[in-house]
Amino acid sequence: MFKIWKNSYYHTIGVNQVAVRKKYQAFNEKRLCKLQSQQLRVHSMASNEDRLAAVKDVMIDRDGRYKYVLINVVASNKSVGEETSKKIVRGFAWAEYHADIYDAECSKLEPIGLDCECLGGGRVLTNSAAKTINVYGYSMGFGRADHQITCDIIKRSYPDYTITWSNEGY
Repeated sequence: MFKIWKNSYYHTIGVNQVAVRKKYQAFNEKRLCKLQSQQLRVHSMASNEDRLAAVKDVMIDRDGRYKYVLINVVASNKSVGEETSKKIVRGFAWAEYHADIYDAECSKLEPIGLDCECLGGGRVLTNSAAKTINVYGYSMGFGRADHQITCDIIKRSYPDYTITWSNEGY
């Protein structure tokens, strides 16, 4: 007989119950490993283009002045030796540092088998009423992003906005 603590009381259980609990726990661990391996197989079976297509090109706040980063997202299929990439723009007013945005995006992309590389950062000034976006400045940690590339990516998602860039300012 064994005593276990459950719901603030000691319960006496027999040896058979202990064996059943251990067997059930081992079954759950095997099931979890199987699910994880299936998930990895799904990621490896999806084409690089499909995985990259699932990632939005631009995610920025609608109004205000805030930091942004330009990220190169890479999908690679090591078994074939194939590698595909695309650049994405992320900018949010909640971020105190450019690295906060980069870390948040990488934590979302790495579990689906995508690698991230920060190409630089800067600031964005967005005015949705006037339909203008101004990209400027640089990141102290990542350096200046290529604002022309950033503007080209933003124009695809905001075709009716006037988008400008400058290397001036911080």
